Amino acid sequence: MKAKLDKQLFSLIGSLVMFAAMIGAFYYMWQTAQPVKKTVVVISNKYKIVDLGDTLTQATSLLASLRSQATLPVTAPSAEEIGKDNPFIP
Repeated sequence: MKAKLDKQLFSLIGSLVMFAAMIGAFYYMWQTAQPVKKTVVVISNKYKIVDLGDTLTQATSLLASLRSQATLPVTAPSAEEIGKDNPFIP
């Protein structure tokens, strides 16, 4: 006498097998993962610590004598210039 298996039972068995395979794969990846290594930062004495306050003071003094060389005034485009390819050209 043959036992009759329907499609729903095959689907249930297949999904349970796939679920078990997925759980097994995740467990395998979890077990083989390398543990997180702690890194220790050691600051060498041969490197100079940069003082940002001094750098900002030097940059301010260097840029103080500079002035803007731009001579063209750039105005915002008006309503009739909006449709052009380049609205900044009069």
